[in-house]
Amino acid sequence: MKKRYTPNTTQNIASISKTLIGISLLKAQELGKIELNDPINKYLPFKIINPNYPDKPILIKHLAYHTYSIIDVDEVYSKSYVLKKSEHNDNEGVYDWFSRPKDKISLIEFIENSLTENGKWYAKEIFANTKPGEIREYSNIGAALCAQIIEFATGQDYRSFTKDYILKPLKMTSSGWSSKDIDTTNYSRLFANKEMLIAEYSLITYPDGGFITSNNDLGLFLTELMKGYKGEG
Repeated sequence: MKKRYTPNTTQNIASISKTLIGISLLKAQELGKIELNDPINKYLPFKIINPNYPDKPILIKHLAYHTYSIIDVDEVYSKSYVLKKSEHNDNEGVYDWFSRPKDKISLIEFIENSLTENGKWYAKEIFANTKPGEIREYSNIGAALCAQIIEFATGQDYRSFTKDYILKPLKMTSSGWSSKDIDTTNYSRLFANKEMLIAEYSLITYPDGGFITSNNDLGLFLTELMKGYKGEG
């Protein structure tokens, strides 16, 4: 059945999700749980260093500015995409780099496997040959790492943290991180082309691109960002 797209239609917004990481990071600092100049290893159960500059620590602010010298290597980052089911209809496209449902792991396991020397996907190519804080290099894995650190620093699950400090205060009632959080009758699926749906998947690194919202809800969030920029938020 075809349904008309409306301001209340919910959809994935991909990397616009990262704006919630920025607000959450500043909220965590406001709560006294984190400092932007802190090294990331202060909050992690393992060490992450750039092997090219082992004496130069990666700081929280580097995660905020995307200057953490972490690179999204396709062979590693693609493992974040996990199919929600094993069998699919003929009109559902499955990319060959999607992981199977049985391969889903936690975000912290993904980070450890990707960014620590003993991780099973680790490669020196994941780290740039530039000092942390020196060059901006956009990275989804680095953004997800920032959300994970917020979780460790606050002692609160990142999903619930964003719900408590962003979604509830702004009355973003049609938004969330999974289908459990939204009215699925208003949900718009993703398409590869006019005839082919993209098979439903979840992101292990969900903070970097897994947020679901509507135009109405996103408008509430963006309006508040503009108010905040003017000191009126």
